[in-house]
Amino acid sequence: MLFHVNKLSIKLTAYKFKDLDANSRVRYKSSVTQDNNWTKYTFYFLAPNEFIEPLNHIWEPYDSLSSRIAEKASVWNKIESELRGISSSPGGQKIVNQVKKAFSSGSGLQNSMNAAASAIEKSLKDPRRAIESFARMGMNAKVSTNRVDSPLVYRNSSRRTLDFVFPLFTIGNDKTAAYNDVVYPIRVLQFLSSPGIPDSSVTKGKSAIAETIPPYVFEISTVFNRGSDKVNFIHVNCMVLRSLQATYRGPYIGGFPSSAELQVSFEQLDPTWDRTYFPEKEAVINVTS
Repeated sequence: MLFHVNKLSIKLTAYKFKDLDANSRVRYKSSVTQDNNWTKYTFYFLAPNEFIEPLNHIWEPYDSLSSRIAEKASVWNKIESELRGISSSPGGQKIVNQVKKAFSSGSGLQNSMNAAASAIEKSLKDPRRAIESFARMGMNAKVSTNRVDSPLVYRNSSRRTLDFVFPLFTIGNDKTAAYNDVVYPIRVLQFLSSPGIPDSSVTKGKSAIAETIPPYVFEISTVFNRGSDKVNFIHVNCMVLRSLQATYRGPYIGGFPSSAELQVSFEQLDPTWDRTYFPEKEAVINVTS
């Protein structure tokens, strides 16, 4: 860890969790339970000069009884406006009367459209001309501008994500150093982020048909000066490795790359809450402007 002296590092601790509760609210004030029967893996990467920590919230107009009534009124205003335009067309008044009759009988929009089409066919005695006439009548419809006003209501939030780009390189001049410094860390992360197949609980000596062993999850934190100093900057207890991409670069030493660029994307296992960013012990926030 020579290059981590007096530098900020990203510490990745990979571990397996025990049974996972289906309702994540069970872990609102805690985290997943680690399974100590599995080996833990720890990585230290030099923190990149910049990385993005996005957070998105979904707010939508509130679907209230009042807004639904207003939406119905908006539809009626639109129909009334368009019917006024159609009624000014030749033969249009007869169609309008048929539509109004269908609506007043409570037979619905589909029956209203059927009544309008039937009226055209009866008046013109020619289906092809009826369709063209109906289209031309629609060209005389007038635009009705309506808006339903509702306050925004919170719906959901994106999970916390962290994306990093780590440079890997070797200062050795043999293939063992190139493998250990560049290839091996990538291979281990690929292994940890992939599922396994357990032994069958029914047939001895056979693999399970459908069950899988979940991949490792990660605790991500920031440390300073080779990990001797913890830094309260980034600390997430449980994140999954969603994607990993390695770009290998030469010159190649004994068949192994001398450097690589590693892109990794992590996403928090559980939904985002306020205490995700400020746990209860840090709930008092002082802001100085």
